[in-house]
Amino acid sequence: MAASNATGSPAIFLWWYPDGNIEKYDFFRIKLMETSSVCMENRPEPIPNRCNATLEELIGTEEGSCGYTPHRLETMYSLALGESMNDPEAIRSPAYQTLRNIKLSDVVMNEMMLKWMNRGIDTYGYDPREVVCEWAARHVGNENFLIDLLRFVPPGYPRNVQEAIFNESVVFAATAFAALTLLLVTMTAWSLFFYCNHPIMKRAQLSFLYQFLFGFMMLSVGAIMYTLPPSDASCVSRVWFELIGYTQGLVPLLLKVAAINRLLRNARRMRRVTITQAYLYKCQAVAVALVLIFLICWTIVDPWTKIE
Repeated sequence: MAASNATGSPAIFLWWYPDGNIEKYDFFRIKLMETSSVCMENRPEPIPNRCNATLEELIGTEEGSCGYTPHRLETMYSLALGESMNDPEAIRSPAYQTLRNIKLSDVVMNEMMLKWMNRGIDTYGYDPREVVCEWAARHVGNENFLIDLLRFVPPGYPRNVQEAIFNESVVFAATAFAALTLLLVTMTAWSLFFYCNHPIMKRAQLSFLYQFLFGFMMLSVGAIMYTLPPSDASCVSRVWFELIGYTQGLVPLLLKVAAINRLLRNARRMRRVTITQAYLYKCQAVAVALVLIFLICWTIVDPWTKIE
């Protein structure tokens, strides 16, 4: 198109509107008869060997000489963009609905395309963006235009970002209960240490009692972490304290219950069984190790983060 215009060579080609090239170059439109069903029925059939066809075969009859049927432009979207409408409304992207709302007249589109073609700096990169931004900025001062432009924006946008405010009374109560639990666990641990030589304490196996209390101490710290303002560090820490605390608090209790059941079951069958503390410690260590591996992988691959 540019070459034929520069050399003055004749050229004929299909044209559509809007198209800024017609305004940019010295071309004029050949207006044919309006499209009709009679014209479409008399159109010449496609000729396989066009090079050997006669002029009459290529041109066809006068009844079949008319313009083409207008084709409506269709806008295609990515499937993922349409599926974003299924997201929760609070975090839903307005892109899909905005694109559906945009409607520009052919005159406006033709003017923008002409400026796009005339820039010639980065034709298929920055130029179209610059033309659109310039067009919007030029009309922002027009109140009627601004109202039309705002119609492109879906209802409910732009979003007003608001910081989540915790209910102070609930936070205070949760912190108080967590601190009270931590205090009770600490006092219980001190009592165990003070009465460590008592026969009842020795038979209860102090090592398992300390592990049990240590687990619930970590749970209390994790509960306090839940009452703090959210951050990436606190989000990760609360999960670590919670899972390790439950593991340290419940696994020793389950191991002791399982050992007692094993002793009673073998006693009914008159069988001798030996269960050492080292075996129970190994089971406890395996459980804690599995939880630590899970937490490390979780923190590396998909850590908990603060959501604004």
